[in-house]
Amino acid sequence: MTPEENYAAAKHFSPRLWKRVLPYLTQNRARFAGVMLLMVISAVLDSVIPQFTRYAVNHFVVPATTDGMGRFVLLFTLVILAQSTITVLFSRMSMVIEMTTGREMKKDCFLHLQELPLAYYNHNSVGYILARVMSD
Repeated sequence: MTPEENYAAAKHFSPRLWKRVLPYLTQNRARFAGVMLLMVISAVLDSVIPQFTRYAVNHFVVPATTDGMGRFVLLFTLVILAQSTITVLFSRMSMVIEMTTGREMKKDCFLHLQELPLAYYNHNSVGYILARVMSD
């Protein structure tokens, strides 16, 4: 491990880092709010599903009847479809936020690297710089 890598690995978590990332996240404010809303809806649906199980046991299993089963199955299917749709939308929206944020950060990093003096590149290997920009 190079001295630069040791230095980077030895750094502790700093809230200042999040202050630098926050402007990138605010560019996706509407999507971020949408993701939060979808998380809340998903949590509500997650809490409703066990209630369906309780209802099925109390109204179909214990009395050993199928009266009203069609309506129950239809409603339960709609809830499951809604939850699946919300999960897909949440995943896609989260990926868009991640990709656009990463793209903007890499673009700004590239512009910053263009402004550095050539002496910087004499002391830091290109592979290390590339790994930091693309992976970290």
